[in-house]
Amino acid sequence: MSFYGSLDEQKEELTARSVERCIILPHSFYQVDSLIRSFDERHLVFCREQRSLDYCLSLNERAQFLPADDMALYFCPNSLPSFILEEKGTPACPEPWAVSLLEKIRESVQESSFCAFRENYWQQGAFLPRRGKESALPAELILGRDISDLWNGWGDGSAEQAFLIGGLLSILKELDIVISDRLHICIAGLLAGCRVYFLDNNYGKLSGVYRQSLSDHPRANLLPHSELSVLFPEIFSLVRK
Repeated sequence: MSFYGSLDEQKEELTARSVERCIILPHSFYQVDSLIRSFDERHLVFCREQRSLDYCLSLNERAQFLPADDMALYFCPNSLPSFILEEKGTPACPEPWAVSLLEKIRESVQESSFCAFRENYWQQGAFLPRRGKESALPAELILGRDISDLWNGWGDGSAEQAFLIGGLLSILKELDIVISDRLHICIAGLLAGCRVYFLDNNYGKLSGVYRQSLSDHPRANLLPHSELSVLFPEIFSLVRK
């Protein structure tokens, strides 16, 4: 995205002469004309929503652009290892930093939680909006901590990463409802069994992924910003607190 700074370094790396074949896994593309135009016959690019696909095709006829689901939708929670075993067969302890980080994530979700009486019983929900340039929510609704501000980085396949992913899903499993404009928080909510309400970001990423991949999902819902206060007035009492 252009508002995250220059992509010159990535462009140089992806289009270097030494690159024989380049496959770009599902992404969203927005205001990155120069990058898209730099791709050629060596590039196969997957787009996770129709808007990105149309955008890329309008700028480049040489590379191949195809639709695809977001990669997180292929994740199987049961594939997570229970934490790596030490040589003697006893569970290894996670690194202290990972335990501390998971506790901060738990506290952030608790701070953003609310109770709502739905379907004749009380349900536990969490409103987890993003902070930053992609947010399209009014400033007064950007509450608490953005989980991605606490935990972000590259996927490294480490035991600590597996521990954190499993921990996040366990925390979300305690909820009935998740509301967010963070795409992968929404997907994590679905994987945890929650009913999830997708709020759009400022260039249509979440609505695009929802329409391309999740419109038939029984627990996924696309929620217009204008209907947030009507459907979940409890969030506004959270604001007052």
